[in-house]
Amino acid sequence: MDCLALLLCLAANGSSAPRNEPPPPEVVVFVLDDISTFDLAGLPLPNLQALAARGVVFERAYGAPVCHPARRTMLSGEVWTHKEGSIPCEPHNGDPPPLGALPLAQLFSDAGYLTMGFGKWHLGEDPLGGPWEYAPLRHGFHHWFAGLGANVERCGGRHYRIWQRFEEGTSEMVRVYQTLDLRDRFLGIYPPQRGPRFAWVALQAAHEPFHRPPEVLLPPGYPDTPDFRSKFEAMIVSADTVLGEMLSVIDLDTTLVVVVADNGTPPDVAPDPLKAKTTTFERGVRVPMVIAGPGVVPGTVRTPVHIVDLFETLRERCALDRSSTVRDSVSLVPCFTDARHRPREHVFVGLDDDLAVVTQRFKLREKAGVEELYDLALDPLETTPLPLDAPRYRPVTASLRRLLAAERR
Repeated sequence: MDCLALLLCLAANGSSAPRNEPPPPEVVVFVLDDISTFDLAGLPLPNLQALAARGVVFERAYGAPVCHPARRTMLSGEVWTHKEGSIPCEPHNGDPPPLGALPLAQLFSDAGYLTMGFGKWHLGEDPLGGPWEYAPLRHGFHHWFAGLGANVERCGGRHYRIWQRFEEGTSEMVRVYQTLDLRDRFLGIYPPQRGPRFAWVALQAAHEPFHRPPEVLLPPGYPDTPDFRSKFEAMIVSADTVLGEMLSVIDLDTTLVVVVADNGTPPDVAPDPLKAKTTTFERGVRVPMVIAGPGVVPGTVRTPVHIVDLFETLRERCALDRSSTVRDSVSLVPCFTDARHRPREHVFVGLDDDLAVVTQRFKLREKAGVEELYDLALDPLETTPLPLDAPRYRPVTASLRRLLAAERR
């Protein structure tokens, strides 16, 4: 993906006649689960690669260390750094977002969009105190289909083939493969709806429990999957398969498509479990992100961005209400026509007492008060911390400390 070349743009015809502004695009956001950028290497992912060839690849996109904060971050425009929120079917065990804390879907609704969610919610119970199945509807979604309260093994579920599905305010235990059910519900419901549409499609794949997906979701002759890592990779491939099937009913001439992941590699399938999901190491927070659609010139953005930036990007591109301010989100719209644009000088990631600030080259990580400095250009996998107080690194350390202090929350 990071080797994709810029494609040539068609030149304007030069006519001086006035032209009507095109309407704001429809939007579909696909959220992958527990997949780091590093996990994509070497896998057959033709659909993600084809989308990347038509869009902007954000080579250094940063998510959150775990699921709930990432979803809360994208839908709120503010980086959320606290532990997992409540599981909606298990009330009072966390910190669910209050009413109005996830305004993105409501902004689309206020602008006349039909707002639909599919798949994993993982953002807490109903803030008005009603049945938990109503939670997404309270936060601006008109509909939610093939819903998961959190993960397949929660809410009474067991795995991808026995799980609790909620839709339109009700729930039931179902025996159908979850990834296929999400695909089928999307293909049956999304295409006939009248626009403009905003769809949030949150896959469970490739989140544990790790297993070999149904053969229909894998290329013919896909190799054996004897261990957790190979099963995890097969689940990534299955996500690409259903992504392609859902993309087949989406018109990229009128629809802005985002593919992004929430956080990085699960510890059980990472090369180093201590530098994976739940941490601010690169493998825990570097995630794939691709945006394609009308007005997007293919290219690769090589500077750091954050998944929180989707909020302001969609507000600007879709002409949503921007009267309210958000703390952290920066619009990526200029990158749609110029991949050299540098929207940020740094990004901030964190979870409780594990915090980090990242610039184009360096990263300062602080865990429980202990600092580590890394040169990501020379050491992208963070194998060897730099000496913080060495004369050559003192200015860098001081600068990053100031940035981290300003971001701390």
